[in-house]
Amino acid sequence: MHRISVALLIGMLFLPLGALGQSDPCTLMDLTVQTPITLQELPSLLVETLALPYGVSDLSSPQMKVNIWLKVLHRNQKANGEKLEIFFNKLPVLTLPANGWPTIWTDEGWHLLPVNVSVGEPIAGAIEIKSYTRTDVPDRKPTTILIGAVQLAGTELTGGPDQADTLKKAVYQSELTQSGLTIPGAYKITADGIAGEAQRYTARLGGIGAPRLSASVRFNAGVGAEGEGEGEGEGEGEGEGEGEGEGEGETGGPVNAFIQLRYGDEPLNGELQVTGFPSPYILGTNAFNVGGACVRVFDYIPDHMILMPFLPKVRVSVDPSFSSAFWMVDDFCLTYLSPALEMADPEWIGTLNLIPNGDFEAGSYPYVVESLSGSITCPTAHDIIKRVSDACHGNGAAVFRFRIADAQIASCDVERLAGKSTNATLVITGLNLSSITFVALVPETYAGRPFAEGNYIQLSPAGAPSFVGDMEEIRFPFHFGQPFNAASNGNVICTDGLASFEVAINGELKPGLLDACTTLIDTVPPALVIDTPGGVANACAGSPSICGVNRVFPDANWLMPAGWVPGQIDPDVTPKNAASFAVSDMHVYVNPGSRQDVPYSSADALSYDFLEMLVKARFVDVPPSQGGTSFPVTLSGFSAAAATPATPYVFPEGRPGTAQWNGTGVPATTVDSYTQTLVSPADMTVAWRVRMQRGSNADDWQTAFKLLASDRAGNQPDTASQNNIVVHWLYRTAARFSDKMQVRSDPPSAAWQLVGPKMPEAAPACRQLARFRIYRVEDNGTLTPLGQSEWLGDPLQGSTLLGGTAFQAILRNNIGVPLCLDIIGADESGNVQYVPANYSSAGLTVAHLSAAGIDYVLWVHGVENVAINTDIHVKLFTESGLKELNELELTGTLEKKNSFGYATRVPLPPFDRACEERINADVRFRVIVPTSGLSSVDPDNIRIFWKFYRDGALVASGLAQDNWAESARPFNLLVDLLRHDAVIVQNTEEMNTPPANLSNAWACMLPRDRFLARRPDACMYYNQLFTRLGDEGNPPLKENINADSNRRNEIFYTLTAQTVYKDASGYLFMDGTPARASFSIYASEAESMKLQDTPVREFSR
Repeated sequence: MHRISVALLIGMLFLPLGALGQSDPCTLMDLTVQTPITLQELPSLLVETLALPYGVSDLSSPQMKVNIWLKVLHRNQKANGEKLEIFFNKLPVLTLPANGWPTIWTDEGWHLLPVNVSVGEPIAGAIEIKSYTRTDVPDRKPTTILIGAVQLAGTELTGGPDQADTLKKAVYQSELTQSGLTIPGAYKITADGIAGEAQRYTARLGGIGAPRLSASVRFNAGVGAEGEGEGEGEGEGEGEGEGEGEGEGETGGPVNAFIQLRYGDEPLNGELQVTGFPSPYILGTNAFNVGGACVRVFDYIPDHMILMPFLPKVRVSVDPSFSSAFWMVDDFCLTYLSPALEMADPEWIGTLNLIPNGDFEAGSYPYVVESLSGSITCPTAHDIIKRVSDACHGNGAAVFRFRIADAQIASCDVERLAGKSTNATLVITGLNLSSITFVALVPETYAGRPFAEGNYIQLSPAGAPSFVGDMEEIRFPFHFGQPFNAASNGNVICTDGLASFEVAINGELKPGLLDACTTLIDTVPPALVIDTPGGVANACAGSPSICGVNRVFPDANWLMPAGWVPGQIDPDVTPKNAASFAVSDMHVYVNPGSRQDVPYSSADALSYDFLEMLVKARFVDVPPSQGGTSFPVTLSGFSAAAATPATPYVFPEGRPGTAQWNGTGVPATTVDSYTQTLVSPADMTVAWRVRMQRGSNADDWQTAFKLLASDRAGNQPDTASQNNIVVHWLYRTAARFSDKMQVRSDPPSAAWQLVGPKMPEAAPACRQLARFRIYRVEDNGTLTPLGQSEWLGDPLQGSTLLGGTAFQAILRNNIGVPLCLDIIGADESGNVQYVPANYSSAGLTVAHLSAAGIDYVLWVHGVENVAINTDIHVKLFTESGLKELNELELTGTLEKKNSFGYATRVPLPPFDRACEERINADVRFRVIVPTSGLSSVDPDNIRIFWKFYRDGALVASGLAQDNWAESARPFNLLVDLLRHDAVIVQNTEEMNTPPANLSNAWACMLPRDRFLARRPDACMYYNQLFTRLGDEGNPPLKENINADSNRRNEIFYTLTAQTVYKDASGYLFMDGTPARASFSIYASEAESMKLQDTPVREFSR
């Protein structure tokens, strides 16, 4: 809290309020509501009913008395048709015309009206008192009846009711349906003077007449411009709000002050001048005292304003030269209720009021203040309507001060820092704070400039001042979502920087009163400095950087290429993609726990499950800029130091001015150390040394994160457009030939790939590598090296040197000799493929290569080989099944009835035989494999890979054996190939390639109902030849051939076959030109329908 001097504060307490100046005073204003009110026409004779329920327990005897205590405040002598009626259980028991009412009823006090009633059958019911009173009486004094108590008893209760609050459950009904008016059965007004038990409720009948506008008014002269008076004092009311003391004021008083009641723009009477208060109102006629120096004034609404919407208003004129004078307005009412009730008992004031919150007890809603003098300094409804201890009635009133004294500021307080969208508040403490019109927030860029230029942000108070101890407090909230905002003059100005505040009192800026309060506004988030030039494949270089990784370096004996970054044995080198971080993600390739000690298939990443690395980044707090112009304002910057967090994914201690990672799929990561170093308050370098656990055995286990910092104002950048740092953790590798047949091509070549994924953007500095070695296979099976390549990033070509001799030359020198070519690989992180211990020793065999997981090719160079090929034959036939056939359980008997030979277009069986017959096919396959060179193949590893298509879409695939020989049984398409124990899949991806194990029987297909038909619904046996080819099913309806049905369309099928086998090394060979057989099945009914169609004639020239 920033406070002014004690001397100044003491001076504030004794400063003459009347001596303070003011600009642009607000002297004429209207207090009104937000929504117009439309008054309804009243019926000439108003019927009202007061109903009081009774129960069976209240009926003590067959003859009862209804005891009614009432009084008549006024009886209209000339009114016709007025009367009272009493009903008991819906039956009339008494009618009293008004001219027959006892005259005693109009006397003071309550009068008992006993009414005899017969109970009859004892059932619950109600006592109803119905009144008929006129609303159009010429003297505007309608008949008014008050009911103080009603009790049903066995006798006349001359001593008063023996039950308390007898009217509490009363229910009111009438023809008065004014919008916004709810009339209760009884009012919580004590019926004083009735003997017996206390009656705290009173009911009203009648008293409804011409609508009128009324208000309770009090004037206090206070201290005049040149005179002395009692002034203001603190009220003793409820302890909240202000009290308004009574004062005599200057003799003569202000001459320009008045109050006037208005309905719409029409005054209802003359101006209520303070000099002749309460003139022009006449006490007893349209004004009466209500206590506390308050006078209640009222006037009737003219007839021509009925049925039209108008705003009720109180017009107030004040004289600024009398600084402590004020008007008080209370209980502002628009009502049909006769003033006789209010005169009889002030507790009736405000009942049946059409103005919401007319007693001002519930705050300022729905009131507004309209300026009629053009002043911008008029108080708001919130300033005027307040809780006061000496209101005319209750605790709320509208207080119109003739002049608000200049504020005296004791202290101010505001947040030191305000970031983007921070909800900040300037709090001012002092006296007379209602006179503060606004506060000017002056940005750093415009400090010291003249206020007349208007380059400031105008702050408005959040509400009226509130009392805190002996002082007032007022709050001015503000927040900024961007650094450039519209000033009070309409200019767009930079609001970031060290802002100061100035205050406007009574519309005039008073510099220097809030010098103790400043706030640093910073809405621009800090930025990550990116200094990673393109072409550099070392993550240690530049910013951000990743260093100190617990990498496993390749053995120096491998002699990796000099420019290959993963092979550099240097702790300050971390392989990454070469693209700049400014344009692409940073992909970092690491290999802690590299398994170069075991074959690829035996490696386990989880045996070494943590990664260590040092992540560094530099951040700067950015000044605001617009149109290429930077504004050098004060920035919030960063914190000087911070404690080490448990994980890098949080701000240390949750403090602004620090940094963190932002990632998804966050692995278990701990921070061994955290440092942040400030080059300047707005320039910070942060370093995290972390230990991260691996989450799985995946070949490429990766985690991605972004780096961000928060400045001390709490601003954080939106990282959606920032590139990721992606750490790829690799731990094993192996190279494989892509196509072993290329070795025998002329010129020879050998394309290759590494097992597992290829790292993004790794080439060229971190590209994958492979090394080839060629051997002669000796008669005893050992391998004699003939040459070895350098590490290559491209396929092996005929011109590639292996030990100084071109690959193609080595082949020419070894025609007819069994040869072996192997391959080993190295990945982007520096992993090198495992090789056996005797890899460079005598006695190496193919078995050693296989056991080590090293891929190789065996062949005899220069010997002709027969190409892989495949044959397929398909014969269609009609198949019959006995009725007991259960195809799902493979029981029963199938019989071939009619063979179509090699016809490729056949019809469905006629519908009358569709239950017992279906179309099926015999299928034969033949495999053709090489007879020399690569022909040494295990028969168990040779299969037919078949695929089945329906209307061009792949629906099933599987493995089958050669059954070309006449002695072999042909495959039944629906039973042997499309069999029921096939693997069901939901898409075709799994059907495109054969499984790794060719020795297993295997088939997979889409769900059967997606490509196979069913027997017609008319078939008696559910499982009878259930699976069908073609568009089998229910035929078209003769009565509606357009209805959905089967047996319409011709269905086209294709069966393909490819020979597949694996050589001794496990490499898969596949026939590149599949054999193919196609056929179609049509419905005869559809063919006949087509023939019946009217032909279309075509002519051409």
